[in-house]
Amino acid sequence: MTRGLAIISLLAAIIFFSNLGGPSIYILDEAKNAGCAREMLEADQWVVPTFNYKLRAQKPPLHYYFMALGYRIFGVTELGARFFSAIFGILTVLTTFLFARRFLGERVAFLSSIVLLSSLHVAVQFHLAVPDPYLIFFVTLSILSFYATFETTNQKYLWLAYTALGLGVMAKGPVALVIVGMVTLLFLLATKSLRWPVLRGFLPWWGITLFVLIAAPWYVAVTVATDGEWLQQFLFRENVSRFLEPMEGHGGPFWIIPLLIIVGMFPFSMLAGQAIHLAWCNRSERLLLLALLTVLVVVVFFSLSGTKLPTYVAPAFPFLAIILGYFLSQLFQPENLKKYAVAATVLVYALLMVALPVGVYLGLETEAHLVSLRDLAFCFVLAPVFGLLAWWFAYHQQVANMISALALSWIALILLSFYVILPRVDQLNPITKALEQIPENREVVSYKRFNPAFSFYLQRPIRQFSTLDSLQQYLNQHEAFIITREQYSPELDSIQPTLPIVFQHRELFEPVTIELRCTEATKKYSLAKKPAFSKK
Repeated sequence: MTRGLAIISLLAAIIFFSNLGGPSIYILDEAKNAGCAREMLEADQWVVPTFNYKLRAQKPPLHYYFMALGYRIFGVTELGARFFSAIFGILTVLTTFLFARRFLGERVAFLSSIVLLSSLHVAVQFHLAVPDPYLIFFVTLSILSFYATFETTNQKYLWLAYTALGLGVMAKGPVALVIVGMVTLLFLLATKSLRWPVLRGFLPWWGITLFVLIAAPWYVAVTVATDGEWLQQFLFRENVSRFLEPMEGHGGPFWIIPLLIIVGMFPFSMLAGQAIHLAWCNRSERLLLLALLTVLVVVVFFSLSGTKLPTYVAPAFPFLAIILGYFLSQLFQPENLKKYAVAATVLVYALLMVALPVGVYLGLETEAHLVSLRDLAFCFVLAPVFGLLAWWFAYHQQVANMISALALSWIALILLSFYVILPRVDQLNPITKALEQIPENREVVSYKRFNPAFSFYLQRPIRQFSTLDSLQQYLNQHEAFIITREQYSPELDSIQPTLPIVFQHRELFEPVTIELRCTEATKKYSLAKKPAFSKK
């Protein structure tokens, strides 16, 4: 192991495992995925995914399997749910390093990895119990392995590429096949290699067979087990419909996707324009051409998509990191610093970063339920202060110091986020506060909507009622706690006997308020009973 690889491995482990099991499972997607994995483990049933003990057709099962393994090792905890997300984060960085070193050299590999590890978005992505960490890794590995096969004709890379592609489809479905397929096709066209002798070297029939053997069995099994319902919902609602139209309010103009990539790869993405230009001028280095095409495919495909989410752009990050790493490596030639106006760009970045702590402070100040967190804005002062320091280094042509100032400031900000900022935010988590009001073994139901984190922590079914009449009939015969939202209060006020409000709190990141009610007998019973959950 080289010194560079050792440093990158250590940094990746420190960043991706930083307070991994600390913050609660709270974000909607994380709660649903972690809860689904828990239910599969509980039922010892590995074909049909369920959430709240009902069919969940949003995602294939690969990440559920890894989460279940995490639960076996660490228990049904936040760490168990997220452990393998961090592992795949480390693997993604190391894969980027090793392939970049193989084809572009040690310096480019090291700098590309530093670019990835300095991204707050990347760090957050590989801290979450969601399928994206697995998709990012397998798409990255598949594309780079196909490229290595093209350059070396070594078939070990080919089998790795097809295996990774199959597992990518098991992680998040056909999007893995679309990205890898489009990138590979465009690369072969761009290099004038779309000819049968070249294609034959990729052993397509054997590769397709391996891909099908990996991906198809579970899809067939779940289709049979659910009479086609899972496959129909997944393909048409979760893929086709999401591409054709915005879902769940996640739309936006076409330019939002490149903007998300730039913001997601801060701080070094401020140099993305110059880096892409240099990579295009040096596209005879075919790994740079591949990286450009991958970023292009992700940008165009998801810009055309009706539904747009920050997580969608993440498969482009390792490849933009290679482009940026190559650009940074060329800055050690003094003429390139002036040619690409690096000092001026860093100065603009530093001045823009002044708005970061100010914006965070004002944003928290205007939200009554978050105003107590406004002092956390001072953590973000690191960005403009070290940005100005980086400008000073760039102005004096001290490239290594400039890169270090930018990288260290954002790595420090990442660690502050996980060890200081998120724990403070988590103290205001309304779900854990509400759960402390619910005694063990008491019936819990919901009216219309409930945060999925309740299901993960209660670890039992939450019966859902969509009409007032059905809820009234149930409560006539059962004592229960009722999870709902404040917007439904006027409806619940009409129920007799009355349902006292036990707890009410605004959601942290959504303009809705959680409301917990209960029947009178349940309220009396709960006073001296142990809560169903406590984070303390």
